[in-house]
Amino acid sequence: MMYTTKLMQVFSNVFKSQNLNIGGANEVTKRIAHENDKPWPTPTPIKAPDSTVIGLSEKMLPNVLFKYSKDQAYRFNDASAEFVVSSIITCASALIGASYKIAPKERDKRWTVTQALWCLNIGEPSLLKTPTTRVGINLVNFAQNEVINPGNVIRENEAKIKEKQIKALSAQAHDELDKGDEEAAQLLFEQAGKLKESIAPQRNVVINDCTPEALVIHLESNPNGCLIVRDELHGWLSKVIGSDNTSERSLYTEAFEGSNSYSQKRITREKVDLALMHVGVLGCIQPDRLRPLLTGRTNGESNDGFYERFQLAIFSSTKMKYTDSLTCDTLQNKMEHIFCCLASLKEQNINGCANFTSEAQVLWNKWAPQQAEKTISENTNMQSVMGKYPSLVAKLSLVFQLITEAESQSDYSTFNPSGKVSYLSLEQAICFSELLLSNNRRIQELSSKSNELDVIKHLVNKLEKLPTQFSQRDLQRKGWTGLKNAEQCKPVLEQLESMGYIRKITIAQQGQKSTERFLKNPLIS
Repeated sequence: MMYTTKLMQVFSNVFKSQNLNIGGANEVTKRIAHENDKPWPTPTPIKAPDSTVIGLSEKMLPNVLFKYSKDQAYRFNDASAEFVVSSIITCASALIGASYKIAPKERDKRWTVTQALWCLNIGEPSLLKTPTTRVGINLVNFAQNEVINPGNVIRENEAKIKEKQIKALSAQAHDELDKGDEEAAQLLFEQAGKLKESIAPQRNVVINDCTPEALVIHLESNPNGCLIVRDELHGWLSKVIGSDNTSERSLYTEAFEGSNSYSQKRITREKVDLALMHVGVLGCIQPDRLRPLLTGRTNGESNDGFYERFQLAIFSSTKMKYTDSLTCDTLQNKMEHIFCCLASLKEQNINGCANFTSEAQVLWNKWAPQQAEKTISENTNMQSVMGKYPSLVAKLSLVFQLITEAESQSDYSTFNPSGKVSYLSLEQAICFSELLLSNNRRIQELSSKSNELDVIKHLVNKLEKLPTQFSQRDLQRKGWTGLKNAEQCKPVLEQLESMGYIRKITIAQQGQKSTERFLKNPLIS
């Protein structure tokens, strides 16, 4: 009652100072006090709402991939199967690398899409992002040891032999020069040069940390591409997106395309020329770490298309449960065999370009124009994401097709794809892209609502600096960030009222225009 009596006295003084009718003022004051004496709810904690995302289903993936991903996710306390899937797809595309691409259009075969994919698994620390993401990495490492490393031993031995031959040819060339026979020396030097060019480099798919210069050198000896793996991507993203690293950001942007040439020149070493660059990226991040980076994209500071290259972005809030189960050996063996098949493409020096079957081409010709219409109807941020979906769906369809064909291949060392992407593989890719799009919408909301949430939190912390009852105009006069005009204040006040921090009342007096005031919840004072 002391709070109510004090509030009535405050309102009486206000009305007296403004020469209002005291009788009417007392009635209004009593009504406000009565409103304030009504039970107040406990204020709702301020946090970003979860948006609905499409769940993973069998129609989105090749059967073996779907079953294996669910099996592995269940092992890790029934964690996100989407984390597992995105990791496997990214790692599979890294093994395929530049050895296989796809020409999606029916007539324009000059537009081809390579398999560079970037994956970002987003979730709170408790969601087991690291072990689920490592499922794909473990498959790559298995293929590296089983298929690629034996080839590396052969290449290393061949390199030693050729280096000796090169040394011998160079010595003969110098002897010819000493004799004055420049023509014979020139021929010997050319033979040595061709022999040097024929030396096959060591192949290593996964790289964890490197400078831009080291990455270029690594790609020089790994022309089929590589996969950058970072358990926590925040440090890497902050560095690359930083305003002082435009050259590094440009390097990765070019590397994502998978088919662009690149030239790097440094004073301390020889110029490096790459015929093409193919780089995949795989890692995890927490939502709070990602939000500032997305905010920079929204306000234009880093809106150069870099984020949009994370086409496999999964934002999970899966509710896990304790489990204790073994891996299905049959599924494990199948996936290891599939990855060995994909790794063997480069080992066999296969360079292919796939096309859709006639049935799949009809589906693509129907889907692509519809996708373009959907894209232009979206806001700017979503347009930049969806604009890359034709190439994403083409990539996914090829990965799914190769996985399907590899499963039925008995000997991985002779795996030779058909070069045709089926209707089913394309249909699966389109369905899976809808899941990715729903995740991207949720990520976009993380960015778009972060500013509003920050303003709401800021206002709650400053409510004590406002009168016990205040108007929207009183709030505007404070000049606080994000609350400087009616358009900014109104939605924030509505949100605070819905969350129980304030209560709106309408004051109407005879002969005067009614006014809106806001009462503060005494539970937060």
